[in-house]
Amino acid sequence: MSDPNDKTAHEGPVTGRQSIREVMEAVRAAQEAELREQMLEERRQRRQAKEKRIKARRERQMQEIRTRHARRESALKTANNKVGTHITAATKELQAALRDATSVPLPRHSPQGREQLRVRRSIESALAALRNVGRGTFHETDVDLDFETDA
Repeated sequence: MSDPNDKTAHEGPVTGRQSIREVMEAVRAAQEAELREQMLEERRQRRQAKEKRIKARRERQMQEIRTRHARRESALKTANNKVGTHITAATKELQAALRDATSVPLPRHSPQGREQLRVRRSIESALAALRNVGRGTFHETDVDLDFETDA
């Protein structure tokens, strides 16, 4: 075997079996690989932090939407109750007015009788309109939460 420190003129300095140039290239390649790994790790950490922020923001938005929806439903329920109360009171008063207006029947062909008939019909149409309003309820059932987050 030959001495590893023996060299020829064209090989350059030799340390063991590798030249200094090969050792430096290997070190530089290892450093570059380590640097690439660090960059990839930093990118991964930034991406994870961004995804975490996005997820937290979406959760906050969904919570705000749920809260807003609950407030709207509560307000609608309160409004429905108030409308129902007012309709009941108006219906009772109109029924009392109808009773009073028709308590003494007047001849239909007299001016007072025609007036009584006109008042009776207008009160009955008002009662019918109140019944139609009383049957309806206002509600918020078609709220699409996904649609609100896109806006």
